[in-house]
Amino acid sequence: MVKSSLIFILLVVSIELSAQSVSTIKNNSTNTSVLNSDLPQLQTRYLEKIYFTSVTATNELINGREYLPYYWRSGTNPLLFVNRNRTSTLFFRDMEIRNLSLQYDTYLDVVVYTDNTRTVNGQLARIALNRDNIKGFNLYFDYDSLKFRLFRFSAKYSDKMKDGFYEVAYDGRSQFLIKHRSSLYNKEGLDKYDYAPENYIFSGDSWVKISSKKSLMKVFGSKEKEMSAAIRNSKIKVQKASKGQLVELLKYFDNSDKPVN
Repeated sequence: MVKSSLIFILLVVSIELSAQSVSTIKNNSTNTSVLNSDLPQLQTRYLEKIYFTSVTATNELINGREYLPYYWRSGTNPLLFVNRNRTSTLFFRDMEIRNLSLQYDTYLDVVVYTDNTRTVNGQLARIALNRDNIKGFNLYFDYDSLKFRLFRFSAKYSDKMKDGFYEVAYDGRSQFLIKHRSSLYNKEGLDKYDYAPENYIFSGDSWVKISSKKSLMKVFGSKEKEMSAAIRNSKIKVQKASKGQLVELLKYFDNSDKPVN
């Protein structure tokens, strides 16, 4: 019944488009005029858009804008771990959608969905998803799993923390977030994207950007001496510490004042 109604709607729309007497139609994707001779092709594209949006389940995801590879002339790529195989899960509105083809643009802070069932100009369609519909996403690699969530910070933390997608590396009494970020610079006339992730830890009532041992000590407060000894005994160099090493430190810190049974 739904499809029958849809077909009727498509026929009506097709007739209305054919009956237009104006000499040009606005093409929103290119912001140029389309001559009447292009009407059949425009009608087909328009009808296909309505059909897929209405009928195909995965097209509920197509709520964003076309993602174009703006970095094609650059020697670097801002997509996170672009050459590594992964599977993905998207937390979209109130749904959990698995086995999608997702990538994360570390420069634009957007989630990119590749629709493997369609092509645009001979290439698979890619959409920069509307973040208002996304709660988060997971990327599963053969060596690690990254859990991203969309954070909107209160004005209290706005000077340090910007809204956007962060990897939740640890969520205990303390919190450890990683902002996978790329910055743009120009070298010899070419744009380059420098990938430099940033670590943030919340303990007490503030977020601290971890860039040195001194900044990490701010997290530990009155336990600074104890944690300094733990770092020294573990031979951890804070500026080069891995995610796993920082997580282990925070676990030790969170449990250091718990009574031993």
